[in-house]
Amino acid sequence: MMFKLGLDIHGVIDSLPEKFAILSKVLVDSGNEVHIITGGSWIDELETQLREMGLVWTHKFSVYD
Repeated sequence: MMFKLGLDIHGVIDSLPEKFAILSKVLVDSGNEVHIITGGSWIDELETQLREMGLVWTHKFSVYD
């Protein structure tokens, strides 16, 4: 059974980025889905910032866009 996890950026990921980086990598490497959610626009700078934090994801979603 596939596990699907949704993580909000502001107030969740940015509060413990190291832990969520590890969690997201383990989940994706195991064949599960990680959905990154933001209330703002999904812009290149945001994606770059998440990658620099070490986050891995399979889907991205912007509530705003």
